[in-house]
Amino acid sequence: MKPDEIKRHEREAYDAVAEVYNKSLAEYSARFARDLIDLMFPQKGEVALDIAGGTGAAGLKVAERIGQDGNVTITDISPGMLEQARKNAAARDLSNVKTLVMDAERLDFPDATFDIVTCSMGIMFVPNVRLAILEACRVLKPGGRIGYTVWSVPERFPFFACPMTAVIKRAAPAPIRLLLRAPGIGSAVLRKLLVSNLASGFSPARFSAAGSLEKHLTRAGFQSVRRELRAYPLEFRSFEEFWETITKGTPARALRTRLPARMIAEVKEEVRAHMMNPTTGALYFHNEAALVLARKPA
Repeated sequence: MKPDEIKRHEREAYDAVAEVYNKSLAEYSARFARDLIDLMFPQKGEVALDIAGGTGAAGLKVAERIGQDGNVTITDISPGMLEQARKNAAARDLSNVKTLVMDAERLDFPDATFDIVTCSMGIMFVPNVRLAILEACRVLKPGGRIGYTVWSVPERFPFFACPMTAVIKRAAPAPIRLLLRAPGIGSAVLRKLLVSNLASGFSPARFSAAGSLEKHLTRAGFQSVRRELRAYPLEFRSFEEFWETITKGTPARALRTRLPARMIAEVKEEVRAHMMNPTTGALYFHNEAALVLARKPA
């Protein structure tokens, strides 16, 4: 897909799932964002930008830390996600937050505007990452801090890897399906597919490998670039609760219209067999994410 098509798809996908995502997954994502913010040490009165901020996982945490003398701007290409961010800000009585629909590759701010820039679980889906990071660098003040959260490698991100593996095994072209069954190379092929571009855009695990995002920050001129890992459990009380969440609260919702009903039913049963506790009926995912931090030279 062309970059503009990817952006349109992302906007439509997240607009469609914004409300369900906010109710079912936003708080889980916010656990990683809170860890990121803790490492960035926001100070009272600072000015912050949250890029691809969605429902406010990182932006609202920064807003709490910098207080009323500071302010946070949350941007995203999805108006639906920003609507949820505004509701979340109001629920937490945060009046120092504003939201703007904006492309991460074209930030409409003057140079050196912000003390802090964050981007939680969003940079993976930006077509031109180099341009997005250069834009973030431009609007950051000298000495300012930048931080990203990205998902870890597929084997440590089963919430994505388990259902996507089941889909790939059935929907990939026949030569690829044969390679997946080949002893010795099948697992390597699968891992490569899970971090590669998907039919509708980019994989959530796009920057899972150490150094994959850091190289872009270094090339943009950032210093003190580092990666730290965090992992948290995600539990669903029943398989149906999980299936409802993933098919209505994530962009995987679109698979229901693109894949045959028979294939979807097979994927559903494979995930149930692999992930559901047969005694309790619950599903448990222990997902890892990376926090990537850097500083703009003073």
